[in-house]
Amino acid sequence: MHSKKNNFIISIVIIGIVVVLVFIAGTFYRIQDQHAITKQSLKSTLSSLEEISSIAYDYSRVGRFDDSLGVENWKNQNPKGYFLMTYRGEMKVGVHPDQAKITISDKKITIDIGKIKVLSHHINQDSLEIYDESANVFTKAKLKDYSKFQNEQRKQVEDEERVKGTYNKAAGKIREQISTALQVNDTIREEYHLEVIIGK
Repeated sequence: MHSKKNNFIISIVIIGIVVVLVFIAGTFYRIQDQHAITKQSLKSTLSSLEEISSIAYDYSRVGRFDDSLGVENWKNQNPKGYFLMTYRGEMKVGVHPDQAKITISDKKITIDIGKIKVLSHHINQDSLEIYDESANVFTKAKLKDYSKFQNEQRKQVEDEERVKGTYNKAAGKIREQISTALQVNDTIREEYHLEVIIGK
């Protein structure tokens, strides 16, 4: 009788220990899962980095404006074939981090975000001024339709900035910003080698 009682107590103790171990193991794995680095968790993090994934450039330019462009509601009083127009614009270049290709293997994370692109680019219409060579003065241009001029000038600015290395500099800065933001995560910083790839 005494032996049966002891066996029952031992069984209760063993069951209690097993329950505690299962609870501890479950808690451990839940904690591990919360800190697990997966493609999905990285995608979510990258989607929140839109603010640091682009760089804006303000600029002022002088453009050659040709009479043949046929702008509505404005006529050159002294047509000479072409004249000069000054303007200001803003170009934003960057990447879409949520479209990145992610690879995780052997404690290495590779994130390929693609090439730097022109995300937006506009010319401030209110800044347009025409240089009158005969009078040597600038006058405001009031144009309702200057799309051809704008398109040509935007393309010229984008090509010039690419040649000057602006896109390369932007790629380097954005890569650094995204890498720094990702390494705020202790697991990534301490357990993985991180490589962020951004094309020029």
